[in-house]
Amino acid sequence: MNNKDQARSFFFSNKGMTTLELLISLSLLGLVLMVISGGLRFGGAVWQRGTIEHQQVSTLFSLQSHLGSRLSSALAYPLKTRSGAKKIIFSGYPDRVVFIGSAVAADKKSILYLHELTLDKSKGNLRLKTTPFDPGKTDLSSLSKAETSILPAKYDQIRISYYGGDENSWNTSWLNKQELPKLIKLEMISGKDPAVDPHELIIELGKQTGL
Repeated sequence: MNNKDQARSFFFSNKGMTTLELLISLSLLGLVLMVISGGLRFGGAVWQRGTIEHQQVSTLFSLQSHLGSRLSSALAYPLKTRSGAKKIIFSGYPDRVVFIGSAVAADKKSILYLHELTLDKSKGNLRLKTTPFDPGKTDLSSLSKAETSILPAKYDQIRISYYGGDENSWNTSWLNKQELPKLIKLEMISGKDPAVDPHELIIELGKQTGL
């Protein structure tokens, strides 16, 4: 048999693949598919994580714009109690803030508003109630009929803290009726792992008027 016949016999042999060759081929194919599948899963996870980060950054900018304008207008508005003592209308808790803010109307006159910011823990949203403030009323009953705006934060945990006081430190609540805190911080966490670093939004409050 010459060389040409040997080559033809090699390429056109009808013996097919042996069992060992078939197993090796299938193993290599499975390895390639596993690598491709792993790469696709990794790429999908990176894409999803990037999308979540983008949404959270957009949320922070939205909250900064909406809450920043309200909280920066906060006033240490003095209110006389029935006993004659003066106190400001501001109450700060880990999940709720009540304060007086001002806004400029179309006729350039300043209008006072009563605001209440609360957390909806079940949905991860912030709710902001706003109603015109009546200095003649010493209670906060008007908040029950106030207009409510829902600020979608979509975080699993949100905490509010307050900076100021004699020691200039962060506090989980603010019940000082003589002055406003200097700063308010919102800590927003995705997931329930306490070790995860929160996204922080720090807002400077408005004017510190004396009583």
